[in-house]
Amino acid sequence: ARPVAGSPEVAETFNQVRRSVLSRQRDALRLKHDIAAMRARMRQEQARPGTDFDLKQDPGGLTDMEFLVQYWVLACAHEHPQLLDWPDNIRNLEGLMAVGVIPDATGTFLADTYRDFRHRLHRLTLEGKPGRIAPAEAEPARGKVRALWNEVLGEAPASALSAAR
Repeated sequence: ARPVAGSPEVAETFNQVRRSVLSRQRDALRLKHDIAAMRARMRQEQARPGTDFDLKQDPGGLTDMEFLVQYWVLACAHEHPQLLDWPDNIRNLEGLMAVGVIPDATGTFLADTYRDFRHRLHRLTLEGKPGRIAPAEAEPARGKVRALWNEVLGEAPASALSAAR
């Protein structure tokens, strides 16, 4: 959340509170667990029939990349408060690379894949079509995002999913 209109004084106070909350040191294991559980719940609630790849919601898609970025920001903002300067994933990835949280190759891959999937989604939306493509069109990028997700966050255990409800 960021202020976009209204009193500059209220906006500044809000930004101070926002930065204070987001830059708190967190238990990395609990954060991983909570994020994986939240994402597992979203996947379950938003599951759709069909074999096409949903660019936003399916494993390896845009939402997984967004969750990875937000995990790294929340996990590391107490050491690198500059990670809280930007509201978008691309600049967050650039910041994460700049402070050494993620390797340049990982950040570049995620930024390029995010732009590609977002571009495809926008094009389909403008054409009045659902944001789904043939699975082969998303590979190998989708597979790499899924592998990165599993490496960084793993999957939430069933107990975490039921606790998140």
